[in-house]
Amino acid sequence: MNNNITNNKYRYSPIFWGSFFISLGIGLLLLQLIEFPINLMSFSTAFAITLLLLGLSFLKFSKLTKQILIGLVGVMLSFIIIMLISSIKFSFSTFIQKFSQEFDNKTEYESSFSNGDTYQKSTLNLNGSLMDIDISDITTRGFNMNFTNYEAFKINYDSLTYSYDVQGESKGLSQNLSYSIGKIQLSDSTNWNIKSNISSSKIKGDFKNIKISSVFLTSTESNIEFVFGTKSPQVDLLIESEKSDLSIKVPYNAYCELTSNIPMNDFSIEDFKQIYSGFYTLGDSTNSTAKIKITLTGNVSDLIISRNR
Repeated sequence: MNNNITNNKYRYSPIFWGSFFISLGIGLLLLQLIEFPINLMSFSTAFAITLLLLGLSFLKFSKLTKQILIGLVGVMLSFIIIMLISSIKFSFSTFIQKFSQEFDNKTEYESSFSNGDTYQKSTLNLNGSLMDIDISDITTRGFNMNFTNYEAFKINYDSLTYSYDVQGESKGLSQNLSYSIGKIQLSDSTNWNIKSNISSSKIKGDFKNIKISSVFLTSTESNIEFVFGTKSPQVDLLIESEKSDLSIKVPYNAYCELTSNIPMNDFSIEDFKQIYSGFYTLGDSTNSTAKIKITLTGNVSDLIISRNR
């Protein structure tokens, strides 16, 4: 009698496990070929149907009916597992896609740093490599900077000295030597001191409407363009260059002095007169309202000094 009970207890297990593994295997194969319809029914519905079939299998039905019910239980359980696998796979894929989109948005998102306070004197410290920077004026803010790559620059403001430190993060070294692009706007009512140490960069400074007291620039293999205006009564420009291209434009009526240890014969310094070796002047010092003193050391790849007409 014990053998009969044992046989009755386990006689349907081969049907259950057989239907479970066969349907699970078929489902996993289909999952590799097609997108599984995870929205065909919910997990709660599938689980409820499985419990219903399992409950019916305990009732007094014919042997064939019970075999069919047990087989359907195995199929439904495999269906639930495949739904779970497909759901996890879909969620992970969605997460990867969302993460990639957010990363792309961050790299293209225009970040900014701004300060509305203006002071009589302020300092801009600009340092880094592989940068493409435009500097111009602004009337509504003390300082404003926009940059496309949110990791490209690090900006600190010192409220005690009224100085802005802009540090290029040199991310371009790992980005196929691409430039970190930024735009700096300086208050046109502040007298600015600019200090910069750059390499392999492009700096364009439009200072026509900005009060500039001094510019101290150290550059290596960079492209520099400065345009000065008449808002500054006197500007001291000191450039230490190593194989950089320099373009400097001064106001037409400004008086300019150029001191350099670099021979000027191969470069264009419009209307400058050589007073003695290494010292040149431009304009009339007695009738000029603006004076620009340029000191140039090191060596340059190209040098152009011209006047705004």
